[in-house]
Amino acid sequence: MGSGDGRPAEEELVFSAIFRLPPQTSTYVNYTELQRSLRDLVARAGDSPASNTIVSAITGQGGIGKTALAVRVAHSVRDLFPDGQLYVNLRGYDSSRKSPYDVLGDFLRALGVDGAAIPTGLEQRMMLYQSRMENRRILVVLDNARDAAQVRPLLPETPRCPVIVTSRSRMVGLTGTHSCDMELLSPEAAVELLRRVVGAERVDADAAAARRLTELCGGLPLAVRIAAAKLVARPHWTPSNLVARLEDEQRRLRELHAGDLGVRSTFALSYADLLPQAQRLFRLLAVCPPSGFPPWVAGVLLEEDLLDATELLELLVDVHLIEVEDARDPGGLPRYRFHDLLRVYAHELLLSEDGDDDARQALSRILTPYLWLAERGAVLLRAPLAPDPGLAALVPVEARRALEASPLTWFETERGALVALVSAAHDARMDEIAWRLAAGLTKYFDVRARWQDWERTYRLGLASAERAGQDHGRALMTLGLGVAAWYESEWTSADERLREAVELFRTTGDRLGQAHALRRLGVVRRDRSQWEAARSAYEEALSLFRAVGDASSQALTLRNLGDVDRDMSRFDTAHQRFDEALALYTAHPDPVAHAYLDRSRGDALCAEGRTEEALVCLRAALDVFHQAHDRRAEARTLRNIGLVHLDQRHYGDSEVYFQRSLELFGTLGDRHGEARTRLCLATALRHSGRAVDALRAARSAATVFRELDDRLWTAKSEVEAGDIVLSSEGPAAAETAWRNALVIFREIGAAEAAEVEGRLHNLREA
Repeated sequence: MGSGDGRPAEEELVFSAIFRLPPQTSTYVNYTELQRSLRDLVARAGDSPASNTIVSAITGQGGIGKTALAVRVAHSVRDLFPDGQLYVNLRGYDSSRKSPYDVLGDFLRALGVDGAAIPTGLEQRMMLYQSRMENRRILVVLDNARDAAQVRPLLPETPRCPVIVTSRSRMVGLTGTHSCDMELLSPEAAVELLRRVVGAERVDADAAAARRLTELCGGLPLAVRIAAAKLVARPHWTPSNLVARLEDEQRRLRELHAGDLGVRSTFALSYADLLPQAQRLFRLLAVCPPSGFPPWVAGVLLEEDLLDATELLELLVDVHLIEVEDARDPGGLPRYRFHDLLRVYAHELLLSEDGDDDARQALSRILTPYLWLAERGAVLLRAPLAPDPGLAALVPVEARRALEASPLTWFETERGALVALVSAAHDARMDEIAWRLAAGLTKYFDVRARWQDWERTYRLGLASAERAGQDHGRALMTLGLGVAAWYESEWTSADERLREAVELFRTTGDRLGQAHALRRLGVVRRDRSQWEAARSAYEEALSLFRAVGDASSQALTLRNLGDVDRDMSRFDTAHQRFDEALALYTAHPDPVAHAYLDRSRGDALCAEGRTEEALVCLRAALDVFHQAHDRRAEARTLRNIGLVHLDQRHYGDSEVYFQRSLELFGTLGDRHGEARTRLCLATALRHSGRAVDALRAARSAATVFRELDDRLWTAKSEVEAGDIVLSSEGPAAAETAWRNALVIFREIGAAEAAEVEGRLHNLREA
């Protein structure tokens, strides 16, 4: 018998009939809240005053579990729909995509329409379908839809028959749709999925590797399930065995394949459906850092304007091949990023379809503007850099606008990308860009106390400069590594690096670079209480700065010399140095540099006992640092104000300032600065008679100093601990702490040894 359109009536049905949904997965995890909200929405069908169909669209990238969620919700509300459920896999991204015409024929058969009575026209099928659904309670599940056009003819147009749609694309054309984007599994949920499939005992026995395994799967349920299936199929493997195979990006997608399940093939369906230009952008974006990118990057890669590039980006977002980040850049533009596995897939396509040369050119096209932006940003943060004017024309106006709007915010937003790009430039043997980009980040790292990023980028920069035989880059990177070592309290390494930098700059004839290295060497030696060695380095640096006419660096070095004079109680000489520096700042205004000078003068005034004058200077400096967002300088100045109040015996006030300093250092992640402030707090607590709290603070500071291998401040912490226990526990406890400190002071040749020897002598004489 015919169907009226020439097809045989006995054609095999390709959908699940009424009351026959696909089975639920027994290892479903994580989406409890989303499942509950969808269930509640579907359950309210028919109770709403709305006259249209309630449509719930579940969207997300391939492999994220949209079908599993839809089926689970449908099973959970089965009793609420006595007339049944209709389910169809629309295969929207497959070559065997189901047309609305064919699906309507299948649905009508399920609804009891004889094949011969099914109309041959699409509109007639729609009308018959809607009339059959009217006055019934049926749930419709349209799985794996391509777009709104494929879905719209299948809507019953009655609120009593809700529809759940799953798709990789957002259902933009369906008005009134309740949309929800599925997110990746949390680390905990991903591990739990692994435990349910593989077995809790086996996973828990290799817990760290199991967590790393789910990280390499990017929290994508499909990838986690494939990894789990591999472990089930190979009971002699541990999670560590599979991790070792997945760590290699070049084989990761190949490993994430089991039977008819494959991450690569899942991604390929979405990619194949793109316009050619969108496909090209997807491939080129593989050179972007994993941390994300602004839309102007797409324009640079395609060599098109921002609007056209953004349209293509949004096409990729719509099919979940890239994601939109929550944060925006300082210019107000959105930011985008890849899922880790999609980035690997895009990189595979870039190499296979475009080749190594095109991949290298794409990387170069984004490195160039980022280099200029980093150097320009450093200048805005008062670093002595000169961006290459020839690169400015290659930087999109939107990128410049974001940087100029807020340099610090721009650096914070782009930090992960900038660090990754130094590594990418090094790996691609773009050596000069690698070390110059690292140098451009220094001021930001300094202001925000990003010591690990500093060291990592400079090591890569140094390796690049050495490989390319670029002596200036080598000297600059060596100088930066010396400063980073100083910030991390690695005194010996800092001294060695800085002396090496001095010689490298001397060899290349770079007197300005030599002067900067000498000044930094003076800072390191002053922090080690090597006053004369510090002053010698400062004096030599000052002479060179004068020879090259660098007024701002002269003023800075004069301030440094004043600090040494203060340390040696040469207060008149210290103030003379400060006055010379002030004269230079007056001729060359620099509010932040002036604030540093005010802080140094305030510290000197405090050491002289002129505490009220000291507070005036320090508070003026604090205001400037706060307005300039120089948080580390602000934290140090808060600590110094606390020390003035300590000298005034205003212990409550000093604690307030120390606590504010601790909060700022904690925000910055500056453990050394935080520990020094905590040691100051211990002193204030001791004077307040709170010995237990004071000793706890001193011991906490000492622990950090030991972890940082800062022997000088470890010893100073022991001195403070001895002062605390002298009154609370007695002379024997104090002697133990002071002797511990003395051993360290003698070993490192610190001047503080004499003071501790005096304390021990007085203790014996008492």
